Amino acid sequence: MSKVCEKIDIYCPAEEASELLEHFIAMRAPFATGKKIPLRASLDVAGLHLDFQQDVNLVASREKATGIVTLVNVAWEPVEIGRFPAFEGTLEIEPERHQNICSIALRGSYRPPFGLIGKAFDEVLGGQIARTTVCELLSRIRAYIEVAYRSAERESSRVPSP
Repeated sequence: MSKVCEKIDIYCPAEEASELLEHFIAMRAPFATGKKIPLRASLDVAGLHLDFQQDVNLVASREKATGIVTLVNVAWEPVEIGRFPAFEGTLEIEPERHQNICSIALRGSYRPPFGLIGKAFDEVLGGQIARTTVCELLSRIRAYIEVAYRSAERESSRVPSP
């Protein structure tokens, strides 16, 4: 099994980010059922630009952790057998020191396809593809959460005219 763990900061308080993460997932994968979403990765290797995309069936389940960390269990399987492996892990939202910033992390593991050949590929390039794919997905989640949060902020700061 190979492991991946990536984390990014989001301009949004953790409590609101948790709710918005659930909305993001529910639009793409209703909880406890699978729905096809695209996973993408772009890499520059030895002067070549490589783009990868694979549709996967995403399944998510809510799980609130004790304390201040929100967990959502996630798993995906490729729609068609191919270059992307199945994955199991968690999306975690944690508050940061600043009240309007939190972080979101995707942690989990996958088994590279194609046995020993896949494992060797994973050590050379596949692991980098996995990290890039996870970062791209986290960036999409961050964009959704930040746009929704800023929109709500603007709405709440409007003063009704007399």
